[in-house]
Amino acid sequence: MGLLHIFVATAGLCSIGVTSAFTGIATTYGPPDGESPQGGNCAMMKWLPLAPQFHVAINDNQYDTGANCGRCVSVTCVDARCQSKRTVLGQVTDRCPECSQGDLDMSLPMFQQVTGFTTDRLAISWEFVDCPVTDGVQVCAKDGSSIHWLYVQPGNTLNGVKSMRINGGDAPLFGSAYYFMSTVLGTVDLSQTQVEMTSHSGQTIKATVALVANQCTQISQQFSGYPLLKYQLLKYQLLKYQLLKYQLLKYRLLKYRLLKYRLLNHQLLNHQLLNHQLLKYLLPKY
Repeated sequence: MGLLHIFVATAGLCSIGVTSAFTGIATTYGPPDGESPQGGNCAMMKWLPLAPQFHVAINDNQYDTGANCGRCVSVTCVDARCQSKRTVLGQVTDRCPECSQGDLDMSLPMFQQVTGFTTDRLAISWEFVDCPVTDGVQVCAKDGSSIHWLYVQPGNTLNGVKSMRINGGDAPLFGSAYYFMSTVLGTVDLSQTQVEMTSHSGQTIKATVALVANQCTQISQQFSGYPLLKYQLLKYQLLKYQLLKYQLLKYRLLKYRLLKYRLLNHQLLNHQLLNHQLLKYLLPKY
């Protein structure tokens, strides 16, 4: 039974959609109640409902020219001093230039939930995870966009967009904010913009979108979650094998007990028959 519980728990973990874990130092910034994610380096146009209170500024290296903007992170404090050990979900909306690889600068409400403190430098473990999104991806056009100048930002994505093509051409990241810059200009009206987005899990979505400057347009498509990580798949297969082995042993044990029961029952019947015959022989006949 214990193996079955382990098996189900692991299968559940795999379905969440996670990447490899990172370790670093947690710090905090911002007001007590959080703030609008739009003000961060990512310049988010569409963010999760949780983001105003639960957002992070990711270290400069993992900011990756903005490629990790909009992604979700699951953070746990691993510092012995922490008063909280809960795992908390937040969205990447900003950059921390002075932070080292693995570090996260968290909004104060998120920092308090993760650590139990209002300030300090504490060790954390975290990973990118699928965001709790509903509906399709939002494709947003920056203020001032036109047929001659177009910056596009994807929003409401399950696990972020790492690369994009716009109107058939490569669209590099702007860097200072989370926008992909169209290199095909002057030929396609905003109402017929063709986008091709590739997520961090490697999936690609293509759509023709009627864009409007400074607005987000929802499309019907959404990315799927991360594939099973190799080590998780191996663990899953091992637990499945152990479960089957356990069930087979249990079946054989039950079969053995049943055979033993039948044999004992047969022996008992023979013994009773023998006693009956013996009594019949020994008792005098009247």
